[in-house]
Amino acid sequence: LALVMSMLSFTNAKADKLVVKNAVSTIENFSNNYTNNVYDGKYDTKFWSNGIPQAGYTFTVYLGSSANVGDIKLYFGNGDLPTDGAVIEVNENNSDNWIQVGESLNGVQANDVVTRNAGGVYTKQIRLRFTQASAYWYWFRLLECEVYEYEVAIQERTISAVAGEGGAV
Repeated sequence: LALVMSMLSFTNAKADKLVVKNAVSTIENFSNNYTNNVYDGKYDTKFWSNGIPQAGYTFTVYLGSSANVGDIKLYFGNGDLPTDGAVIEVNENNSDNWIQVGESLNGVQANDVVTRNAGGVYTKQIRLRFTQASAYWYWFRLLECEVYEYEVAIQERTISAVAGEGGAV
């Protein structure tokens, strides 16, 4: 008697969007362009800084709960992408250890959205950190921040079992 089972391979068709509960900035906002505008689901609202981003300036979002983070998407208005030197970072295991996710935004030639994948780092905090002062802009504008759960691909495996003499499977 032999029993052969196959487990099918699958991936999530679409990773779950994680809930952003709060956002804070180390630079003041301009007028009524508050930090909560970046997680309100509206792409016509924004956070707009009331000053020039300097090296060390951060914009941090906090998830509703810790999760294994995959894609991080930052939506910018046309021409608002900070290309002078900024990085996306995640706080590994909610410690003091911030890890850069992907390459710097320095020199990125996109107008609307920047996507980086955190590769499943477990965290509740994600930030955009400027690595140098902005040379071209007098402000910083971010329309929306979306964070997605890390997608896990299940690999196909075949499992075989054969009953020995007088045994059962």
